[in-house]
Amino acid sequence: MDFLTIVILTFPWGRASATCPTQPPKERREDRFGGPTPRGEYLIGKWKIHKRHGIDWYKLYPKKEDNSGYYPYRQPTRKGRSVMGLHPGKTILGCVTVRAPTYNRDACWQRIRRVIDRGNMTYRRSSYTGFLYVQ
Repeated sequence: MDFLTIVILTFPWGRASATCPTQPPKERREDRFGGPTPRGEYLIGKWKIHKRHGIDWYKLYPKKEDNSGYYPYRQPTRKGRSVMGLHPGKTILGCVTVRAPTYNRDACWQRIRRVIDRGNMTYRRSSYTGFLYVQ
């Protein structure tokens, strides 16, 4: 199985894009904690600082398998995955982790943040920054 090795974000309305390498997962099965982020479409939540880790964090909301909407952040998917995020760092525990040795200060991560933070959309009366596609 191939794993996500870079994250590419492009927002056509702003012609902004950024590409950064990601950390490889330690677990190889996507249905297990710490495994790669499952392939598919995700809504990207608004920026926040993760309370426990003190790093930039965007919650990811996976699209439901029947295309009826998106899973809530803490609700497990059919593969049993939940609480996935997009963040900078050195360790991956099931999220999309942009390789960033200096975490929030990393230059590549800062480019990703600038692109994401330009996005603004509403889905079912909630605000998001855009979509992430894991292929």
